[in-house]
Amino acid sequence: MKGSENMGAPETEDAKELSEVLDVLGSKGATGIGAVLDVVTEKVPALLTSLRSTLYSPQAGEEIGRGVGAFYKELVASGVPENDAIQMTRSYLSTLQEVLSSSMQSGHHTGHGGHQE
Repeated sequence: MKGSENMGAPETEDAKELSEVLDVLGSKGATGIGAVLDVVTEKVPALLTSLRSTLYSPQAGEEIGRGVGAFYKELVASGVPENDAIQMTRSYLSTLQEVLSSSMQSGHHTGHGGHQE
């Protein structure tokens, strides 16, 4: 799929950044908490920005649309009445939107309780 190919690069960069954090944790132990917090403070906002870009891309919208459509089709195919399937699908999409919204709102905060600008 074209959408999946385009979305692979941020995952690779995210994996590298996570690896850096894990390296700091492993090499510094308990005495390196300050260093770990510095890395987290520096890297987490960038990871969230990358995630936001990935989730709100046209390809992500296409994937979500396919997923919601498949959810609805599966409900109907398994014998759920159409009106109930529509309501359940709306609820499913609403839940997805809430999860995405709450995860993106957390990206607007720093680790020190302040807001990024």
